[in-house]
Amino acid sequence: YYGGSCNVNPQYCNCTYVNQQFCPPAGTIYEGNCYWGTRECTENGCDLTFTEMTCKNYCDPQSGPKDTIGPTTSNVQVSPIPPKYNPALDKYLTNFTAKITDNCSEIQDAEYFVAKGLYCGPAGTGKPMQPVDGSFDSLVENVIAQHEFSGGDDGWWWVCVRGKDKSGNWGDCNCTQFGVDTIPPDCPTNINIPELVCGNTANFNETICDSQSKIQAASYYFDRNYFTSYPMSAVDGQFGDERCEDVYAILDLTNLEDGCHKIESHGKDTAENWGKLPPEYC
Repeated sequence: YYGGSCNVNPQYCNCTYVNQQFCPPAGTIYEGNCYWGTRECTENGCDLTFTEMTCKNYCDPQSGPKDTIGPTTSNVQVSPIPPKYNPALDKYLTNFTAKITDNCSEIQDAEYFVAKGLYCGPAGTGKPMQPVDGSFDSLVENVIAQHEFSGGDDGWWWVCVRGKDKSGNWGDCNCTQFGVDTIPPDCPTNINIPELVCGNTANFNETICDSQSKIQAASYYFDRNYFTSYPMSAVDGQFGDERCEDVYAILDLTNLEDGCHKIESHGKDTAENWGKLPPEYC
């Protein structure tokens, strides 16, 4: 073998034993193949390696097909909205969830950023999220993370989520805005408890308001029995549509004994905050 050479245009290898073999510059994608390696003509023809691209998007001149596109994040959700108070932790807890999808490489990681303003930090610096099914092992992963808010963190927040595939590519952030309400409903007002007559029933009426969220429920306790609560109803027939609700309950006095009795009531807002019971807090 002597004097082989590779032409630039047309891109064919003129060799003693193999003539007119296609031999483009390394890094060329042609007919679904990536041509890579050292470009020279030998006695065996073009010395380039060619590998099928499959789902890869980039033909590296030195190492062949690569996936350089990061995963796509969608369906970012916050629940409950606003966060729910956990008395045991004295924290307001919420779940962030999202769907991470990649067309070529399996998902390897996911992270989130939460801030008062719209913020997506440098890749790999966010708080971790976990796969809902327990392992990162597919092209599509639903991920979740639980975040804690403290009392006083009220207001509008942003959460941004992004994923990383096993080729090392981070995707772009997908963000959504949500509200935090840690303030419970106000103490009841306009309380109207009629004279109670043993053996009868009586209507108990009051108004419950909240400064930030709408009222979704109300209940009362009888004679300090805090193990048993009794539901109250909205006068207009519907909770969850007003920040102030007129509520009522029909008191069953069938088994009531003569003497002094105590009724305590409170409301719950759509942020899952129960109001404090009077009179200790009102």
